[in-house]
Amino acid sequence: MKGLINLIIIDIEKDNMITLIGTGHVFNLSSALIDIFDEKNPNVICVELDQQRLNALLLKKTDPERYKEASKNNPFIYKILARFQDNMAKEYGVSAGDEMLTAINYAQSHGIPLELIDSNAQKLFARMLKSMNF
Repeated sequence: MKGLINLIIIDIEKDNMITLIGTGHVFNLSSALIDIFDEKNPNVICVELDQQRLNALLLKKTDPERYKEASKNNPFIYKILARFQDNMAKEYGVSAGDEMLTAINYAQSHGIPLELIDSNAQKLFARMLKSMNF
């Protein structure tokens, strides 16, 4: 998990502190995150997602069949990464992205603003693949 920054909490009023939390999409971190959020009492919770991936994550939890149908149109690289993350998460007894959902649910249930702080991943992958020489 070293070097993975997926969640940021910001506490401006108390001590102008920004806390970076390294997470992994395949580990059971929900209770640890809740403990950190309770201790820090942040003004803002930021998650490393773009709107499209947030929508997909929420759809996967609320309507798995619709998610499965919608994800058929995803780029091949997405499908490979998603399958890898799903398989790894199963080994740890969680679903891929549970730590993001924990942060999102915590922000919503505590009236804390939630910010999406990642660029559009599909555009990023498209640029990356275009720049590669095959």
